Amino acid sequence: MKKYISFIVLSGVVVFTVFLYIDNHRQPAAETVDEIIDKEELYAFGKDLNDVLSGTQMPDINCIDISGDSIKLSDLVTGERVLALYYSEMHCSSCYEKQFDLLQHLPLDSTKLLVIGAHSSHRSFKFYWSRSSYSLPAYYIDYISLDWYANKYFFPYFFILDKDLTVSYFHVPDQKDVEKNKRYVLGVKNNFF
Repeated sequence: MKKYISFIVLSGVVVFTVFLYIDNHRQPAAETVDEIIDKEELYAFGKDLNDVLSGTQMPDINCIDISGDSIKLSDLVTGERVLALYYSEMHCSSCYEKQFDLLQHLPLDSTKLLVIGAHSSHRSFKFYWSRSSYSLPAYYIDYISLDWYANKYFFPYFFILDKDLTVSYFHVPDQKDVEKNKRYVLGVKNNFF
């Protein structure tokens, strides 16, 4: 009888421990944010860049799609604005691929996204994107096309790009705080799209 009671108690402890483990490691739903993020908080996400660049205009650079067709940046902003992600192949690959994963799995219309990739050549860009599993609207630029203050961080960064090429609401993703990056993207969606 003692063995039977010990077995029941031990089984209960195991089940309870497994439940606690699962509850503590459960990922929140991708499309939820604990609180609504307002524009002021979005600005604070990238305050250093926003203080310098918000309200300025990007140059209307030539972008090239994976098949080699050239298109002006202004023609890629199909609506009023897009959420843009700039990355360079010289950044650590996990730094930009984490952001690709984030964009791929969040409920944001792909017509509201733009990925701008600086590579050493279109061939390098094409090689990367043709072998990737991402289905994001990505365009190649060469390194010298976009030489501005934001590139001093040597990390990928998000920003809002308006139809007239005015930029705002920058965010340099925090590699250790995925939830913060998710909150930024969902905050942009909730406030602008």
